[in-house]
Amino acid sequence: MRKNNLVRLPGVIAAFLCISLIFCGCAARRPMPLDLSGYSITTLSGKTYISLIQVCRKEGISWDYDAIARTVLLTKKDNQVRLLTDSRVVLVNGRSVMLKYPVRSYKGKVLVPVDFTRVALSGFLGPKGTTGKVGKSYYKIRKVCLDAGHGGKDPGAVGRKYGLYEKNVNLDIVKRMKKELESAGIDVIMTRSSDVLIPLAKRADIANKAGADLFISVHSNASQSRSLSGFEVYYVSDSLDDVSRSIVLAKDKNSLRRGQAGVYFGDNSIGSISSDTQTIVWDLVLGENRLESIELADRICKQCSQDVGVKILGVKSAKYAVLKKTQMPAVLVEVGFVSNAREEKYLKNPFYRQQIAEALVSGIVSYKRYAEGRN
Repeated sequence: MRKNNLVRLPGVIAAFLCISLIFCGCAARRPMPLDLSGYSITTLSGKTYISLIQVCRKEGISWDYDAIARTVLLTKKDNQVRLLTDSRVVLVNGRSVMLKYPVRSYKGKVLVPVDFTRVALSGFLGPKGTTGKVGKSYYKIRKVCLDAGHGGKDPGAVGRKYGLYEKNVNLDIVKRMKKELESAGIDVIMTRSSDVLIPLAKRADIANKAGADLFISVHSNASQSRSLSGFEVYYVSDSLDDVSRSIVLAKDKNSLRRGQAGVYFGDNSIGSISSDTQTIVWDLVLGENRLESIELADRICKQCSQDVGVKILGVKSAKYAVLKKTQMPAVLVEVGFVSNAREEKYLKNPFYRQQIAEALVSGIVSYKRYAEGRN
């Protein structure tokens, strides 16, 4: 028996040494623990926190705290970090990261978990504390949700000369887009495929549950001014500085009667300042997708200008309910003004609607290449 044990012993030692080497190798690759010297340590619910203001002073970071919204904006050169008390979500240069524990407000101080510097500021500060932008996170665009605005009992805007219903124009263009996108190898889901009215909140829910990578809502425009024409794309924002049209729609009784203002999300929007945590968390999510939504909107505008020659009114921000709570880059496209006789005539033409659909798809494909790091 002893002889057998002596024979096995070298093997046991070898195995032990191999395991030790493996664990040593893993330990060598682990990030160095945060040096807590100089920090005030606070323990909350058994979890260790440090003072955010001390982190900022040590790293030379400027900060701005909104006590009402309970959000903090950190800036250093071209870098930004945005965080919310009682939330683990942190936006680093527009990209979200998750902390191990939520940020806390305690006795007038904002406290962050000890992994904050490593998780949230590693790319923000770069090696040895030097600033460096966080690299773009590439992702695949496999599925697009197409939303035809209005429908059913809500006709949307109605053309003044030919009586063209916006809901019909929107649906026709979306159906044409679906064929083009599928031909490009992209899966498509539609919030509606017939003349029915889908509640605005449900449209975003359809996209979220389907796991869509993009959300495109197609609409036709209208204005009190019959001379106004052109093509524009909106992304959701908490600012109305560049969306006077939306304010006009909210106040315009004729627009309200036509149902056009139904896409506008007013004072209780995601952008309203609120102490409600969930509202602000959604604002953070929207903030993450906002940069991507702007890029998507810009590429759609450029492609439509190039392929169709439409007059581009620009990429604009607005509080649209149909875009609220979409968990992916989302835009609302206004393909033209049915209140303008010339554009209404164009939009009546199936060939023109096909041109618009193909240009929109080209813009989406252009964004797909960008998102996947191929452009």
